[in-house]
Amino acid sequence: MVYNEQALNGITEILELELETVQAELAEVNVRVSDLKKVIADLDKTSSSEAEIAGLGFSATGADMAWRTWVERRRRTVLNALAQIMAQRENIREKLRKAHGKEQSFKTVIHQMHQEQKRVESRKLQKQSDLDLIVKGFST
Repeated sequence: MVYNEQALNGITEILELELETVQAELAEVNVRVSDLKKVIADLDKTSSSEAEIAGLGFSATGADMAWRTWVERRRRTVLNALAQIMAQRENIREKLRKAHGKEQSFKTVIHQMHQEQKRVESRKLQKQSDLDLIVKGFST
């Protein structure tokens, strides 16, 4: 059986590009997750320094309560965004798993096709060799 190597290579290339695209998506989402985690850490540092702010006399004006409220609201907003992005990351991981599986499966099939093609060619050569020996035997 003869296979169109150019077509097989083209499909392999497409599958590799698909995999690379999904890997790039995942890398981008991972950066966003990291950035949001840094924002949360900064907000946590800010809340831990509230005691220092309270010690400066801001409580008389209510500024400390306004600050705490803002920090908590911002933290909730960032946590919600983080949850959404982490859900998106899980979806991308699933896409990555599927893309990797398709690529590996196709490469395995191509390898098996090449092995089968080699076996067929080897059998043809063996048959030809046998025929040549038989013809030699009759001609002597």
